[in-house]
Amino acid sequence: MPPHLQVSRMNAENIILVIMVAIVLALAAGCTTTSTSGGGGTTPTAGGTGSGSGDALLAAPVVTLPQGFGLEFQVSRDQITTTPDITVAFRGGEGQIHLRAAKVTLIREDGTTETKYLYSSPSDQIKIGDSVTFRGSLGTDRIIIVVTTGGKEYKILDGLYEFKSHP
Repeated sequence: MPPHLQVSRMNAENIILVIMVAIVLALAAGCTTTSTSGGGGTTPTAGGTGSGSGDALLAAPVVTLPQGFGLEFQVSRDQITTTPDITVAFRGGEGQIHLRAAKVTLIREDGTTETKYLYSSPSDQIKIGDSVTFRGSLGTDRIIIVVTTGGKEYKILDGLYEFKSHP
């Protein structure tokens, strides 16, 4: 086979591979979202809480944690109408040892709010897999995660999670 055809075939195979990987990742992300924070720090911004108005479901900016303080949380949305639960689980990160608390707030579609906490105690750390679970609505709900690490608070996740019933 001539060399120019070999290069074209390799490029076509690479393009197909990239497309297939993108499709698999898109399908895998269907009901689960992961938040990763790290890198250069910025000033924390305040997040809104539910007031019953439409503003309660407008996600606000988040910050990037300082270098060495990166943390990961996973938000999973159950798609069963009788239990539309939303679970937020701690997944670790390079800043895990510095994590003192995580405040997780749910703002439901109707504006009602609920807050739950993950705390470290003097004798124990927040562990990978520690989680909180909320009963969500059958619409779009907002999750906000504020962590206390390195003696400061940072809002690292503010996202909307839609309930998608399966036909």
